[in-house]
Amino acid sequence: MEQTNTTLKELSVDKVISASWALTKKHFPIFLVLTFLSSMVGSLPNNIYYYQYFRALASYGQGGVLTEDEWLSMTVAEDPMWAFRMFGWMVIGGIICWFLATFISLVTYRLLGDAVDGRKVDLTARLKGGLRGYWLYFFTLLLYGVVTGFATIFCILPGIFVGVRLMFAPMIAARHPEQSFGNALSHSWQMTKGNFWNLVVLFIVVCLINVLGLLCCCVGVYVTSVISYFAYAVAYKMLSPEEGGGEEQSSESSATENLQVVESPVVPSSRDNETPEYGSYNKDEK
Repeated sequence: MEQTNTTLKELSVDKVISASWALTKKHFPIFLVLTFLSSMVGSLPNNIYYYQYFRALASYGQGGVLTEDEWLSMTVAEDPMWAFRMFGWMVIGGIICWFLATFISLVTYRLLGDAVDGRKVDLTARLKGGLRGYWLYFFTLLLYGVVTGFATIFCILPGIFVGVRLMFAPMIAARHPEQSFGNALSHSWQMTKGNFWNLVVLFIVVCLINVLGLLCCCVGVYVTSVISYFAYAVAYKMLSPEEGGGEEQSSESSATENLQVVESPVVPSSRDNETPEYGSYNKDEK
């Protein structure tokens, strides 16, 4: 059988940050809204609890001198079943918000892919088709969290290693709903091969950018969060074996179209000749 040369793609951190900033300036409003919605939905159960507490503070009539423990003791004394009802509502609300936040995250990842590929960022269209592949994305996120958490139990370093190697599994699941969640994890493992330290450096740089956002009266973190989203998406595109994210690319210019990927030749093994080349995403191939 004729041998096929395969290559490992090398991540360029400075080009990722540069492209992320360009994309942030171009698409900031829509991703700011999505970031804000995601944070609000995620914190909604706790907000309901503290709404009850602050309402009690407002009606206490002593300058708001009422600690949370005192409020809980007074409330439970007046209504012993209140704690059970509040706990139940927080659990139910937490589950509903979890599913809703996952949907927002799925739509966000697909829009990020559109922006990075230079296609039109159409929120309405993505919302209409948002449920397609939802459960694949949901269980991929769940499995990613379980695997990473299991590795972290033994030591922090294995958890970091596994988390970095599998970091693109959610994006793969979002953009390729025909895949299984197991394939999404294995594809991410192959994509990040040879780029672990580059991705760690990128993660550190993104964290520092978000720290700067927090220092800007905490409001700047919404800007840096959008930059972080795009850094993730641009890194995915640079390391992805597919062309144009697996979908037809429009004539709209992309902020990442000039990204030059440094490729390192890899000598194929005999096993490589017996299996289809990674990147086809063809689940029917044997």
